[in-house]
Amino acid sequence: MTTAPLGEKASRLETQVGETSENELLNAVQVAQILRLHPQTVRRLVREGRLSAHRLGSGSARRRGLRIRRASVDKYLTESAVS
Repeated sequence: MTTAPLGEKASRLETQVGETSENELLNAVQVAQILRLHPQTVRRLVREGRLSAHRLGSGSARRRGLRIRRASVDKYLTESAVS
């Protein structure tokens, strides 16, 4: 699997999401689209602590209540970029 350079990912991110603030909250599906991953992979990254998120609700609603800050996505992209 090949990965795009960080600059290309960042510009693709802006194209997909538009102008956003660092505090914007995204759900797992939105983050998956940005990172070109499956939503379950995004949830796994959160579970493993590699991507920080906030959980809303309780019980079965918790899965749908996952919110990830745009700044966390940007940080993950920066940290996972290969130099």
